[in-house]
Amino acid sequence: MIKFVIVTEIRTGYKYLASCLRSHPHAFCFGEIFGSERWNRIDSLVFPLPPIEDGQDSIKYLDDTIFAFAEKNHWKAAGFKLNYVCARQPAWAPLWDQIKEEDWKVVHLTRKNLFDRVLSELLAVNEQNWSDDAYNSKMPIDIKHVHNMIQRSMQWQEETNQFFASTPLLKVNYEDLTSTKTLRQVQKFIGLKPCKLNTIMKKQRTKRQKDYIANYEELLHECATRHPEYLRFFDRIITL
Repeated sequence: MIKFVIVTEIRTGYKYLASCLRSHPHAFCFGEIFGSERWNRIDSLVFPLPPIEDGQDSIKYLDDTIFAFAEKNHWKAAGFKLNYVCARQPAWAPLWDQIKEEDWKVVHLTRKNLFDRVLSELLAVNEQNWSDDAYNSKMPIDIKHVHNMIQRSMQWQEETNQFFASTPLLKVNYEDLTSTKTLRQVQKFIGLKPCKLNTIMKKQRTKRQKDYIANYEELLHECATRHPEYLRFFDRIITL
């Protein structure tokens, strides 16, 4: 059986990709089974399996619970989501080295438009809406906060690429997830015979950036003055 992991951060399309992979007859993709909150670890299992507990051996848990279940179901490939900040407590941290040492298949899922990722996270936090329901907020956004969040994402992406430099790794962008070509590429990478994948997932953000941001014009001009490198992320381009 092939083991794979999708390394990413929130609001980057993981649920969409996982939902697609779950429609494959010979594979399954669990959620964030190493999440910081126990309730989230339970939900991420999808099946009624015991969640990993704080202080429990991460590698033994995977072998005895997750991959044993996968073998029982005769899946050819099984994986889960690994957020950049997950599995960092001492008992779970060896998992990262195990993935690298055993040459798991690593799908590094990122988002080209990092401002859209930040906006999605802020909207989700503001509304406490992490499902596929459409966002309804319109709120002010601070450019300093945006800058810090974008820089954090860039740092995590670079650290991940360096850490898995010698590991089989496929880079996938959120913006390409609806492409049949991309989904076939992911299937082939994790060792599956490509087939048509299905999902009922929908985008939560259905309107333009300015429809969600109360101070959009101010934010845009402040960005042009202080962080012009981010202007490519905005729906509207300005020239000073």
